[in-house]
Amino acid sequence: MHTNLRHHIALAAMTTLLLLLPSISAAAATTTSSLLSAGRWVKVHTDTTSVYRLPHSLLREWGFDNPDNIVIAGYGSVERAHSLDTAPDDLPVLPVYRDDDAIYFYAEGDTRLTLNTTPGGRYTPFDAHYNYYSKGSYYFIGQRAGFSSPDMETSDITPADNSTAVTTHYALSHHVYRENHSSPHGLLSYSHNIGSASPRTIGFDIPGQCGQGFLYYSYIWWHDNATPQSVGVNFSDAVSSTSGTPDRLTRNSTILHRLYTHKEQSRVNLSFTGEADRFSVTFSNPSDLFGVFALSNHTFIYERASHTSAEPYTLYIPNASAGQPITLQGILPGLVAWDVTQPRSPRNLKVNSSQNGVTTLCTATSSPSLSIHTFLPSAHIPVPEYCGMAATQDFTPAYGADMLIVTTEATYDAALRLAAAHEQWQGMKVSVIRQSEIFNQYSSGALHPNGLRHFVRRLAADTGRPLRYLLLFGQGSRDTRADFDISGTEYMVTYGTESTSEQCDETKFYCSDLYFGTLADHIAPSLASMRENASISVGRVPSADRVSAEAYVDKCITYLSSPVKAGHYNHAIISGGIGDASQHLMASENIGSLISSHTASPTLNRAHLSLFTLSNPQLNESKQLHTYLTSRLGGDSRLFSYTGHSSRDHISHYSHTMNREKAMAYGSLPVVYMSSCSTTPIDITDNSLGSTMILHNPGPIAVIGAGDEVYLNYNITLNNRFIDLFYTSEGGECLGDVFRLAVNSTKSSVSQFTNNLCYNFLGDPALPRYLPEATVNVNSIDGTPLTSEDEKISVAALSKTRFSGNVTRPDGSVDTSFSGKLYIDIYATPYIRSTLKHDNKDLSKELTVDDDLIYTSVVNVTDGMWSSYLTLPAVSATGTNRMTLNAISDSHVIASGGFDRLSVTDPADNAGRDTDVTPPAINMWLDSPGTADGAVVSSSPILYIEISDSGSGISLNNSSVGMMPVVALDGSSLPTAAGIIHPEEEGVARGACQLDNLNDGPHTITLRTRDIAGNSTSETICFTVVTVDRTATLTPSSSLVRDDVTFTLSHSLPVTPRSERLVIRDMEGNTVLSTDSAPFPFTWDLTASDGLAVPDGTYRASVIIDAHPFYTATPETVFTIVKKQ
Repeated sequence: MHTNLRHHIALAAMTTLLLLLPSISAAAATTTSSLLSAGRWVKVHTDTTSVYRLPHSLLREWGFDNPDNIVIAGYGSVERAHSLDTAPDDLPVLPVYRDDDAIYFYAEGDTRLTLNTTPGGRYTPFDAHYNYYSKGSYYFIGQRAGFSSPDMETSDITPADNSTAVTTHYALSHHVYRENHSSPHGLLSYSHNIGSASPRTIGFDIPGQCGQGFLYYSYIWWHDNATPQSVGVNFSDAVSSTSGTPDRLTRNSTILHRLYTHKEQSRVNLSFTGEADRFSVTFSNPSDLFGVFALSNHTFIYERASHTSAEPYTLYIPNASAGQPITLQGILPGLVAWDVTQPRSPRNLKVNSSQNGVTTLCTATSSPSLSIHTFLPSAHIPVPEYCGMAATQDFTPAYGADMLIVTTEATYDAALRLAAAHEQWQGMKVSVIRQSEIFNQYSSGALHPNGLRHFVRRLAADTGRPLRYLLLFGQGSRDTRADFDISGTEYMVTYGTESTSEQCDETKFYCSDLYFGTLADHIAPSLASMRENASISVGRVPSADRVSAEAYVDKCITYLSSPVKAGHYNHAIISGGIGDASQHLMASENIGSLISSHTASPTLNRAHLSLFTLSNPQLNESKQLHTYLTSRLGGDSRLFSYTGHSSRDHISHYSHTMNREKAMAYGSLPVVYMSSCSTTPIDITDNSLGSTMILHNPGPIAVIGAGDEVYLNYNITLNNRFIDLFYTSEGGECLGDVFRLAVNSTKSSVSQFTNNLCYNFLGDPALPRYLPEATVNVNSIDGTPLTSEDEKISVAALSKTRFSGNVTRPDGSVDTSFSGKLYIDIYATPYIRSTLKHDNKDLSKELTVDDDLIYTSVVNVTDGMWSSYLTLPAVSATGTNRMTLNAISDSHVIASGGFDRLSVTDPADNAGRDTDVTPPAINMWLDSPGTADGAVVSSSPILYIEISDSGSGISLNNSSVGMMPVVALDGSSLPTAAGIIHPEEEGVARGACQLDNLNDGPHTITLRTRDIAGNSTSETICFTVVTVDRTATLTPSSSLVRDDVTFTLSHSLPVTPRSERLVIRDMEGNTVLSTDSAPFPFTWDLTASDGLAVPDGTYRASVIIDAHPFYTATPETVFTIVKKQ
């Protein structure tokens, strides 16, 4: 193991799901060696632009004994700002100035100011570039063989003949306000709010003023008054006169979707009185009639007589000529002057002192925006802030990777497991790198999205094997500078539009991860205006902690290792909201039509709000719809598509909320597409419906949704294209490709593309799509071959009927290599349902519904052939019964098909009926098999159900009352638990769900079930719940486990426990060990209850304590198993 390893590349084939500690050679980060790939380094922070001092004594404290070979490298964080974007792709070595006991270097903060012309003209004379994403800048100080910072070049230029000395300069001060956030959107609305009771007074020192100055200020505002409102701008007595009337602002409330208006660079020309050396300005909201009035930034410029200064000071001189003398009144022996016009290449200027008390400098080159920085080394020179050791790093192995996973510290370990799973199941090469390491090289240690994007561009430019997928593994935040959030949480970088016109409109603002997959050289303030194709498929997992990260990876491993969990290709849930003259309903039905055009015998579960009665008309909430969604999401759908109104925490008018999502028991891991507003923001730290869905295990494997307000028509365009690609080979290899290609192919206008950029892909973009590669057919029924001329095949209910078929390749030949399982679903006869008019403007529609399941089972496929006796249930109405067929081979080949000519008829006479008289067998337990009846459990145990029947088959018929299993907790039905019971093999159905937040005391769980022949049975288990009490604590010997782990139990109970039951679960909730015979401290050898070694992964352990009359349980403690390879 390399002790300096800071990233991971999954390179070799693996037999486990975790591969750690590959060897990495020190080589090039791009085409030459990265500076940080060797040597010893510390990272320092600079908060303002200035000269910085490194005393030799301080360098020795940091472990550097030889100042002569010190390397100082880096650049200002502002160089990655989109308005500048001049940063190199490796850390440049900076020149330094040395004296006997210190080293000096020039460093920037998070702002760069340049004065481009003499103030007072028509145009703004200065440029101000700013890093919106992190405070200040970072530099690296270290020692590496063969490298050292050169001494700064000294310019010894003789003044040009006939040149006129420059005796004055311009002083600039600039301040960006980030004291409050006046809007829920974006970066530019950080400001200082001003009300009638809280005016803002700003003082300025003006020593050496030459009579005139210029104040520029920017602000955001909003008001709805018919009378134009004026900004209050008042100056102190030192200002003798001003020119420039304060802005009169007409109301902007009438502008549709306007959040505020951003006013850039209002200007006031100032004249100063006599010898004034200070003045102040007060900004106010005099009538308090602005809904919002807040300062964004201000810049003050004034002409000043040039004087020497011991403290660090910058002179701004526009339009300077080469060889032009610059004179400063006063003499300071030892004064140092640097030309810092190019901040990474400062030049030392020769300082000449004359007997008449004047100091003279001479410009080295012509410059329209000369900046000279002077200081006295003996004065108070700032010292950079020490941030800690910077580990060596080398990104060479990342080149040629198929996928890059960028992590926070909290998600790094989980990402390693995910990388290993991609390698094992897809043969991908995956690189896992912490975002801080990328920023160290590509934005000199400062967080900025452009730094990551430039690294991605480098990887994508690899001609041998370009990067294809990017996963951002971490929660985003718009407050990456931590102006308000002081929790210390590390957030994953995000990018939001930097266009003022887009930021101030709630329908134009976007925070888009597609930015990171866009490979243009430079990004404009409006990414939407560029309409560039994204070349990399990007996804995000918004995990803020290790536990949620591990849970998502567990879900991905389940998806990769068991494709049946993806759901059946031709099963989908479509859901339309109400309002807007039924446009959402019709858009959702159109999605259904698209699915039908691409799949054989599709099952469309219609979860339209207008098909269900309202339980709360004020909120348009329907408990009926929630019950229906619970049933269908507990099924086996591949896709859940919603179209309609929504908010951050709910869809379908509170029928499905964030809290209901947390309690949902999913039967598959579907892709969720929400064509609606604000469900999936990626730049807020509060949970949303989208983030709750993607972190829910089991739950959606991918979630596509908008972070902000979006338009119906544009939504429909993108949604339709996504569905088209999702069900065809044009959609690319993996899930993220479908979304990227859908966005790329629907950007015909800036407005459409702006709307597209509001949508983001949550989840791993490199997970496979599992498209069918073969077709499942029904060839004969009861030995009679089927022909295309057969209009309808009748089968009597309650009679054993033999169905036979095969799996064929696209050319029609039988795929004899296909052996696996076939999932058969048969549905009730279609019927018509009329929609309800919950909204007065909606229309009444008649919809054909055929999603009532009457029969489901699993049969084996061997060498491409299948055959099984099926006993179909009696039906309430005869007609056509659709049959869907979905098969998965042992080698993960997917096959799909359907049969639409089946008709289940009335039962035959007794002689022809199934003679089964044996009811199904029930096996039910909590937490682990063998848990004794009456056991003590925690308040949230896992309920496991297994039903087996070797006769007519288990009844899982949701079309008729009483034909589904019923699970009751203390006598009350639990539809969530019953909905997740599915056939898993011939004659066996299973299910599991967590029972949340049960009260203390005794409880019962009863399961009632029946078979198709009508034989019924029930089973009841009793248990006692104890509440989690933090007076008891379970502590593992290590959070990273290799060979074994020792648990220590501590508690403050006043009596000796009668029993202590240790329960260990994986992150999916499956119990791997449950034992009452664990003496503490207890060493676990990583063997499960079945005697087999548990696989690598993350687990959670707790202890349930019986210390009558006291009962308690420890909180679950999380640890990760990584066995030695």
